[in-house]
Amino acid sequence: MNCFRISLVAACLALIAGAWPTDQTQAKQPNVVFLLSDDQSWTDYGFMGHPHIQTPNIDQLAKSGLVYERGYVTAPLCRPSLASLATGLYPHQTGIRGNDPVMPTGLNRKTNKKVFASLRKQMTAPLHQQPSFIRSLKDNGYATLQTGKWWEENPLDHGFTDAMTHGDVSRGGRHGDV
Repeated sequence: MNCFRISLVAACLALIAGAWPTDQTQAKQPNVVFLLSDDQSWTDYGFMGHPHIQTPNIDQLAKSGLVYERGYVTAPLCRPSLASLATGLYPHQTGIRGNDPVMPTGLNRKTNKKVFASLRKQMTAPLHQQPSFIRSLKDNGYATLQTGKWWEENPLDHGFTDAMTHGDVSRGGRHGDV
């Protein structure tokens, strides 16, 4: 595993969460922009030296902010890694150890959608009790936006003030739905 390559975390994620103060009186709080992109190598940005990819807006953010040049994941799958990033906990603490729940023998998620949806809801339930930097931002007056993939059902239930993804398994949502 190439530790410099974020793609193992992001193979299934396209979460771009932006946060900013919602009230002008909160101008003393710092602006926060957290970008997590899907399936990119750490060098796939102009500011990281890619010879062909041009990312001028992200380059400007990197120039004026803080860049973590070495990212390591807590699991080789995207869902447990995202849960760890959001909570600061390891997969064994969040209860999210895989991308999907293990289906009972003989059943699959496509033909047994109700069972799959129920097991996903059970898998996601512990995250409502865990700490979250997303909820912390919201609780401190920031607007938080989720776009792209989100595995944990409705993003609004996890501290996002706005979201693109509905996350409703019964409507075909899994991640990245619109």
